[in-house]
This record gives sequence, C-alpha cells and structure tokens, in this order.
Amino acid sequence: MRGLARGNPEHRLLEGDDKDDKDDKDDEDDGNSSGGDLVAAACFPEDATVIVKGTGRVSMKDLQVGDQVLTETSYQPVYAFGHLKPAQQAEFLQFTSSNKMSKPVELTEDHLVFIHGKDHPVRAGSVKVGDILKAVAASDTSSHEVTTITKITRKGLYAPFTPGGTIVVNDVLASSYVSVQGKESDFVEVGGGMKIMSEHDWVHMGVSPMRLLCHRLSSKICEHYDEEGIPYYASFAIKVNQWSRRQHPVVHALLVFSVIVLTGACFLAEKAVDAFMLHGTLLVMVAAFAWAKACRIHIQAGKAKKVD
Repeated sequence: MRGLARGNPEHRLLEGDDKDDKDDKDDEDDGNSSGGDLVAAACFPEDATVIVKGTGRVSMKDLQVGDQVLTETSYQPVYAFGHLKPAQQAEFLQFTSSNKMSKPVELTEDHLVFIHGKDHPVRAGSVKVGDILKAVAASDTSSHEVTTITKITRKGLYAPFTPGGTIVVNDVLASSYVSVQGKESDFVEVGGGMKIMSEHDWVHMGVSPMRLLCHRLSSKICEHYDEEGIPYYASFAIKVNQWSRRQHPVVHALLVFSVIVLTGACFLAEKAVDAFMLHGTLLVMVAAFAWAKACRIHIQAGKAKKVD
C-alpha cells in the first residue's frame, strides 16, 4: 500500500455543463434512490493528510488502523476503514480556500464535510463558493472560505473511521461518513419527506455495531473487505439500504425505525461500556490508593511494635 505513485490529475472547473450533469444525477436520485453506490464512493485520495499524534502529518496511504488522529474534539484511534481501495482511480471535488498555508481538501461528492452556519456536516456536492469550511481551530474561520471548486481525478479511496465519527483532513474538519441519500437535504427522510435526523448522526448510529466490535473488541474483525474494498458489515448495511429504499414509503419507514431500535440498542450499549470503563478505572484507582495506604499503615504499625 505504501509508496504507490499518484495518478495524473484531471481537472475541470464546475461550470454550466457540470450543473447539467448534477441535475441529471438529482433526477436519478429522486424517488427510489438506493444510496448504496454512494457509500461505496465516499472517500479521500491517497495524498490527503491527517495529523497523527506523536508523528505529525501523515498521508492517507500511510495511515494505519490504530493511529491516533486529530478529530473535532481530541486525538482518537482509527478503528477501521469504511473504504480501502489504494489502486482505484476516482473523481473528487477539490476545494481551494483563501488559506494558502493549507493544501486544498479533496473528497468525493457525497462525503460529509463541516461548514460554518450548520450544526451538522453537509454533502461535499452541496458546498458552494463563499462557504466557509470548518478548520482545526474554532477561531480560524475566515481563512478557509471556499474560492474555487474543481473536479479532479486522483488515485486511492480511503475512508478512516474514528469513534467520534469526525476527522481533520488537510486542516479541515470532515465527517468519517457519507450521505446515504445523495440529495441536497442534510437529513434522512422517510415516508415521503419526514425528517428524522441528520445524515451524519444516522450513519454514526448505524455503524455502532461495527464500532462496538472493531473498537471495543478487536480491530482485526474489520480488516476483511469485499471486492470493492468495503468491510463486510458496511457492505451488508449498504445492501439493506438499497433494498429498503426500493420499498413502499410506509414499509421503508417501518424498516428505518426498526434499524433505529436495533442500532440504537448497540449505541446505548457502547455508551454503557464507555461509562463502565471510566467508572471502572476510577474504582481501580481508588482501590489501589486505599490498598497502598493500608499497606503503609500496616508497615508503620509493624515498625512501631519493633521499637516497643
């Protein structure tokens, strides 16, 4: 995986003809959009960089499961790759910003990225010139205003997953996830337009079983991929999503709420494990302190008897 040569980039600015292409895509996405193929193409290229604790900047092609990467709140481990296909050529959107110190961020159209003015990440394809990408520091707002958006071909498809579901790439805050609908809406919709939650929160809850297994038990579980470079759990979830979106709106809504119940239970279990580990650690520390103190008192009592 290391040392792969980068593909020759193929640039084109998003102008009128690209808008027509986008309109055609929107028409295809209306109604029974599967969303599955969109997930399969949600990534960063091989030369995108992250900040690894104790190392500094590391390119995607050199990133490893277990590396502690900078996220929205802290350094967190990469517990799996939602997509890992190093040799694949793919089309990305390149956002050039007013910050000349940072490399332009490049990501696929349906990947989710944070912008100012929104409480949740949005599709990269919905970002416009003038939008301000969220940077590493909250005070660094004006320096990441999008000045140009270009379609570009790069090599490699990488989608690192972190426990918090966010990651800082080329100094810009992005989600680990992708839009499951491929539409302009930032929310998951069921039953003909009822919004239930943001796409980021939906996917984050949806991968909770995978996170519980791969982050809490063993990352080895998620190191097996299908022919598209997607972990088997994610691949199964994509197929379920494809099938459910082809059903009647009422059936689709019932399936969505069933998924919420099942994955929500895993999400709560994950939170319970976190709380147990936190309180368990505290209890062990208190017990160790009490034991050490008791031993010290015992030793001092023994010395006092010898003096007597």
